[in-house]
Amino acid sequence: MRKVLFIIVLLLNITILLHAQQADEKIGNLIGQAKWFELQREYTIYKDSLSPFIHDFACSLLSYYFNEPDAPEKLGDMMNKHGQMLDYNSQLSYGYFIHSCYARMGQNKAAAAVLSDIMKQLEGHLDENMQLEYTDMLKSYQVLANEGEILQVQRPNKDVIIPITVDSVGKYKQKAIHLNAQINGKAQQFQLDTGAGHSVVSPEMAKECNMRIIRDSIRVGGLKIGYGQLAIADTFSIGDITIHKVPFLVLNMKTNNAAADSFMNSLKSLIGADLLIRLEEININFDSLQIKIPQETTPNPFGHSNLRFNNEHLWTIEVTNGTENLSMHFDCGATGSSLTEKYFKEHQNQIEQTGKQDTVRIAGFGGVMKKDIYKLPNFCVSIDSLEACLPEIFVYIDSDVPNVVVNEDGWFGMDLFYSYGSVLINLKDMYVKTTPKKQTDG
Repeated sequence: MRKVLFIIVLLLNITILLHAQQADEKIGNLIGQAKWFELQREYTIYKDSLSPFIHDFACSLLSYYFNEPDAPEKLGDMMNKHGQMLDYNSQLSYGYFIHSCYARMGQNKAAAAVLSDIMKQLEGHLDENMQLEYTDMLKSYQVLANEGEILQVQRPNKDVIIPITVDSVGKYKQKAIHLNAQINGKAQQFQLDTGAGHSVVSPEMAKECNMRIIRDSIRVGGLKIGYGQLAIADTFSIGDITIHKVPFLVLNMKTNNAAADSFMNSLKSLIGADLLIRLEEININFDSLQIKIPQETTPNPFGHSNLRFNNEHLWTIEVTNGTENLSMHFDCGATGSSLTEKYFKEHQNQIEQTGKQDTVRIAGFGGVMKKDIYKLPNFCVSIDSLEACLPEIFVYIDSDVPNVVVNEDGWFGMDLFYSYGSVLINLKDMYVKTTPKKQTDG
């Protein structure tokens, strides 16, 4: 009896060990493939079977990508406990994640300290472009730190309702969301742009609104690297909400291309992701043409997050296309949705058979770019089983796209936003919930 019991215990221990190894391998592979939505789901299932290293590794990265308030602490704990198990590049990546968390939380002094330490460790090993990028970020953090606490929200104890318009812009009358706001008490119109990492004003608007320029010649990424300024609006008011000390990029969006500038004119003033995250939740209602910013955020109805951060401080949404999950840059500032080279490579045969080759010009900060594409017909995506469809979608076939989408399947643009009656974006629990459009007569 004792021998049988010993064998049973031995087999049980071997089973547990094998299960732990399989769980570690599964979670480790998802981390290696940067499949963060799938990692979120699988971690919930396997977390009690993981080795301490893989458990903490996954937990800390999920805290970063899904905007947990204690993400810097979890990332730091991972380094303190298991740093010796990470290679040099992974350790530097963790430092970059920690600095990014502080930056998106507005803790610029802490972000500057961490980034400065990374730059010292990498001294002599950064190429020229990366050195310039890191140096530029560090200078911005330092001047923002001198402002003290930025992006401080003052709001009433009630839901705030803000009227919007959905306007046609550019040669092809594509849609954009506009709303009224005030900078330092002066009324201005802004476009809502969830795909812009920074809020933007034109040089003319910065001067008219008496904004304080705190940095000249700041590097800005777009279709090409360009330069602008960094300015502070002492107050920015949207509805009954006032936000104090709001940073804006001051950019000249002109491309010297008449057709492109007819569209780019609408981008001269943007409310971007850096400002929106401070509001925690916005509900864009296209049926009633208003945005609601609730007094209390709405509890997540899904039990998981379908929205996450990427490495550019911007947001990626998970949608389904048929039975396939896709990760798409969540960008109402992009008038049209599109798919990237990553998607093209994974579906090349289907796209070549059903798509139509074409060439398009795209406009953005830095100029105009000519791109070879396929036009893929009848493309549908679903958010929590609620489907939105486009008669066609562009598929880019090369990797010359902005960094923000290079590892994603595509852009979730304004044409998909507007296919829904409302789009609720919760940046506290990181989820998006939609409602269908109301049916209208005729």
